[in-house]
Amino acid sequence: MQLQTLALVAAEVFGRALPVLLQALLLLAVLLAVSFMTTACAPVRSRSLVMLEFASFCVLSLTITLGLLFAAEEPISPVAGVRLGA
Repeated sequence: MQLQTLALVAAEVFGRALPVLLQALLLLAVLLAVSFMTTACAPVRSRSLVMLEFASFCVLSLTITLGLLFAAEEPISPVAGVRLGA
């Protein structure tokens, strides 16, 4: 648990000097690494808690990935905006 917090804080502190797009990619990489370590090591006794935490990391990763669509330098075309609901 402390390693997860430390990794996320390190990504936040060292990512401040980066552009927004790279900050999001760095956070995504850290989330995926922490998710892998948590799932592989299974630090809790209950398997359902491990799977719930993994699902939470998946939702966070998906949110960041979809958010990168809107942080692009180029504007979204009107047709794509209608399809995405923007």
